Amino acid sequence: MNSAGEEAPGPQDRPDPKNIDDAVAFVAALRRMRVRAGLSFRALERRAGRAGDVLPSSTINAALSRDKLPRADLVAAFVRACGGDEPTIETWVAARNDLAARSEGSPEPAAEAEFVPKPTGRAKWRRAAVIAVAAVAAGAAIIALSLTFGQPESHEPVAAQRQAPPATPTPQLDEKAAGPLASVQRIRLAHTGLCLGEGPEKFTASGRDVLGQHDCASAGPPVGVEADPDGSFRLLLHSPENGPGCVTTDYGGSDAEVLLAGHECEDGRPDQRYTFEPVGSPANGYRIHSVPAPKWCIGVFQHRTEPGVQLIQDRCDGSLAQIFLVE
Repeated sequence: MNSAGEEAPGPQDRPDPKNIDDAVAFVAALRRMRVRAGLSFRALERRAGRAGDVLPSSTINAALSRDKLPRADLVAAFVRACGGDEPTIETWVAARNDLAARSEGSPEPAAEAEFVPKPTGRAKWRRAAVIAVAAVAAGAAIIALSLTFGQPESHEPVAAQRQAPPATPTPQLDEKAAGPLASVQRIRLAHTGLCLGEGPEKFTASGRDVLGQHDCASAGPPVGVEADPDGSFRLLLHSPENGPGCVTTDYGGSDAEVLLAGHECEDGRPDQRYTFEPVGSPANGYRIHSVPAPKWCIGVFQHRTEPGVQLIQDRCDGSLAQIFLVE
């Protein structure tokens, strides 16, 4: 038992990946490994941190809830957190890559088996808020440009917009608007009509506040949209508790199956920038992509409809759960 009171799992607690034939069985074996190790998702996150890895409980929870192969870097960190030595880790990663090669026709390059630094963190944002408040007290002002998105007039959840309406025009800058509140937008999910906001991560006690879909009457903090000259946008969070912040995609924004959360705004961070792709089917709205990973789409975890469910960056599937209305 280690200093945190967690029993260190032994080799007998881990399944053997050598005879696993598909992604479903592989993920099921990882779930069994965690259960046999007796480790919560939060405990896995702590153990990974002590080993020098970054393994948010929310990310591993999302990965183990699906029947798709997790990323190679996630598998390595997970097996290590469960007590695996380097040969065991190599065996699991090799098995994962072999399955990926058989299903997709090409193995994942070994160079991708590294974590991107600087996952989003709430504590850093709180510290930055003190600096931001001081700057405001000294007379600094945040100037943001609002967007004219040309969305449909209806505020009802989208259900009858499947007759291929005209594509929504590309966002245009309204140069007459200025000031931090001029850029505030209401961003809704097309499949539920719920609004973008922050809240505790569902399905795991990670202790993080993440971006998700919430009842529009209570969704917060206000979200601003700030344009960049290159055509991308930052999503600004005007939080009364934490000060100004930016929506940030976990792990540098380059991977699938990662969440979004508030972080201090930093110039030059691509994981804090997004593009809005206008679409006309299956609804008139936008797909949102992070700049580091334009092939992925932001959407609601597992297409769920209840309030409070987190957003996740994942493969684009053409569903309403990945279409946003910006008002």
